Amino acid sequence: MSERSYAKKYILEELEKKDWRPSAIRSFVRGLKDLKRTNVPDYERARVALFFSARMYKTSISSILAKNRVGRNSWARQMISYYFYEKGVHEDYIAEWIGLDRTTVYRHWKKLSGEIEAGFKPTIKEVEKFKTLMEL
Repeated sequence: MSERSYAKKYILEELEKKDWRPSAIRSFVRGLKDLKRTNVPDYERARVALFFSARMYKTSISSILAKNRVGRNSWARQMISYYFYEKGVHEDYIAEWIGLDRTTVYRHWKKLSGEIEAGFKPTIKEVEKFKTLMEL
């Protein structure tokens, strides 16, 4: 599914709900904005990211999607959040894919970018490894 068709599908689903609460309207407007500006990869790309991060951190996809705080699962979620945020995907989509809040996705990106800017070699190495896997 292309990014444009995904955004259209999202907008149509929101219209069918006929939910006129302010939060629902904000969500609908966000979908309209995404239709013209956001790079939204399909769910298949998100599944690939989950698979690679699970392999990279020696864990399972279900563990990554669980809301536990085990180090390797949390690193995998941070890596997925960072990678897609850097690619220009909206936080709401990333959050939906990995079962987090959108502000958590932003914090993951902020944390990893800060470590990269500071020159923290283990983080830089992990990010480069994940980017290489994703771009195969």
